[in-house]
Amino acid sequence: MGGKKALVLVVDDHPMMCESFVLALKNYVSGIYTATNEEEAKQICKSYDIRVAFIDARLQPGSGIELTKFLKNKYGQLKVVGYTTFSEEATVAEFLSAGVVGFMEKSEMRTVDILECLDRVLADEPYFPAWVEKICEKLFAKHVFASTQLSNREKEIAVLLSRGLSHKQIAEKLSLAKNTVDDYCKQMLQKTRTKSSVELMGFLLRNGVL
Repeated sequence: MGGKKALVLVVDDHPMMCESFVLALKNYVSGIYTATNEEEAKQICKSYDIRVAFIDARLQPGSGIELTKFLKNKYGQLKVVGYTTFSEEATVAEFLSAGVVGFMEKSEMRTVDILECLDRVLADEPYFPAWVEKICEKLFAKHVFASTQLSNREKEIAVLLSRGLSHKQIAEKLSLAKNTVDDYCKQMLQKTRTKSSVELMGFLLRNGVL
């Protein structure tokens, strides 16, 4: 087990999930830290030489994917493993583009899987289940990635959509033409690779944008 000299971070807004990781890893790593939000995670990485971080895609508030991008940009040697309850292509693609070296699904995470994942990534090997590898191949082949990067105006419109306002009502509230609101909504659908306002709201909620 290569983790005896490794400091590990777990980022999840559910304390019970953090505790599950602690129980699984405490005898196999030199230290394990937990954070329930982005700011706690950033402070821990600033204070300690974290080798591996396990990060949930959806944090409240915030986004595990955006946190991954930040940490990878600031600490290039940090190895990040993303995990999520929602096994959808868009989330996998976002994590991959953020620079994760492993991916796990919450419902499939047993202690033996977590330990195997840790061993693999510490040995500079990727850890992706077969179903994720197939998605990766398809996504990379198409060069199509869903994105949570919305402009301030798009976020403003998305918030109003989530409150049940129509395009016409949003246009009136923001002093915009309805066609302009229509165009912004189309752009958001294209960016997120979703097909309807309902799918859009679900995607933004799952990824911590709303």
